[in-house]
Amino acid sequence: IVPSLRKWSHVILAMKWLTANKLLPIDECLGYTPDIALSVLSGPGFAHEILSDIPVHLIFASESITEWEQDGFLLDGLTLDFSHDILGVSWCGVLKNIYAIGAGMESRKWELDRSGYTTRVVCEMTELLSVLWWIGETAMSPAGRWDVWICTTPNSRNYRYGANPDDTTLGTVEWYSAALIFRERYGDVLASGRFPLLATIVQSI
Repeated sequence: IVPSLRKWSHVILAMKWLTANKLLPIDECLGYTPDIALSVLSGPGFAHEILSDIPVHLIFASESITEWEQDGFLLDGLTLDFSHDILGVSWCGVLKNIYAIGAGMESRKWELDRSGYTTRVVCEMTELLSVLWWIGETAMSPAGRWDVWICTTPNSRNYRYGANPDDTTLGTVEWYSAALIFRERYGDVLASGRFPLLATIVQSI
């Protein structure tokens, strides 16, 4: 994709940044391209819902929120929060799926208290973002708290994987790979004891 981009292009990523079994910083997804602006659109919504005018609330992260960006998503049913925390929003999109696997894993032991579990997840994500990366409050955004709530339902593919990892009908669950890569990169953080939920999930996979 990079050779086809013109100088000063603006790329909006509406996907997670786990590619080819690699967990990459967002700028590495396209290679180091200082003349290309990168933004992220994330949260609990799907393209078909937006196109069908189903109410969806997402977050748009960019280094500079321009008037065009604020007005460029004027679609019926779509509302946006705005943030400068590009990397924090991106990481929320990765982490909430790993935590969804954990919700399924907990459901194998006892009936999951989803409200309690998501509260613990958001508290842990808030501290994790602050320790490793950027703005802890991003965990309270649509890419964090709201998406965690959606992903921890029994209908979630990652939840179902955690509940029954031997279910071959689920296909490839890429966040299994994300958890392994996270352990490889940030094993010292997980070993600190400050993030027991995430450490338990990653170490159990």
